[in-house]
Amino acid sequence: MDSTADFFWHLRSGGPAPEGIPDQLVPATMADAYRSQAVLVDRMLCTTTGCKPVGYKIACTSKVARDLFNANGPVYGRLLSCRSWPDGTTLEASEFPMVSVEPEFAFRMAETVPGNSGEWTGDSITRFVGHMIPSLEIVGRRLAAWSAYCAESLAADNAVHMGWVHGEETEHWHAADLNCHPVTLSVNGRTQLSGSGANVMGSPLNALAWLANELPRHGHQLQEGDMVTTGVCTDVHAAGPGESLLADFGDLGAVSLAFA
Repeated sequence: MDSTADFFWHLRSGGPAPEGIPDQLVPATMADAYRSQAVLVDRMLCTTTGCKPVGYKIACTSKVARDLFNANGPVYGRLLSCRSWPDGTTLEASEFPMVSVEPEFAFRMAETVPGNSGEWTGDSITRFVGHMIPSLEIVGRRLAAWSAYCAESLAADNAVHMGWVHGEETEHWHAADLNCHPVTLSVNGRTQLSGSGANVMGSPLNALAWLANELPRHGHQLQEGDMVTTGVCTDVHAAGPGESLLADFGDLGAVSLAFA
């Protein structure tokens, strides 16, 4: 049994939100954190018929997020088919306590990335990427405050991933300068936030390269068909009932979500 995974599973199953995580349950290392994450994800998979892993999410790709969680670098979590929805989905807000929404560049891998080929970069990882996917990630905390997490506990809680909504995939992204490609988030028809790919470690491809380098350290690698959402490229929006959200990636597409 994994006591840390037990703790987060209980919270995700509707347990009351505590002020923080008991000290003895905070993983000592990132390796310990990802082992707890694997146990937690297995439990989520076992409780939903037909649910399967479909890729990865990357958190803490901005300085603001790293400072909040006292993280030295990014953290990854798993994307699951049962927590993935198409463009235009309406979700019940009550199912997502303390929820925030993040416009993100996502990608579908066209080829498996060799796990022992050295350090990948934003440039060298590009040849393994197939489609770009406009996306909205849903994150949520079951603790009283975001500051109750550290990098290790964040990873153990599957990087606070609650789900994501994906737009239409496009293969016509290679000519775009993702470093400065603009993104806006509108709420109920009004533009609320704006940003660009530069907010994601300088480029979403840099985040993808980080993941390709990090996964082999924990016994995984990016596989053909995996989808990866790379981190928020605007500020984070604290969402609520009755909101309709639209993330506009310009000529790369758009994706929408509503909370009932």
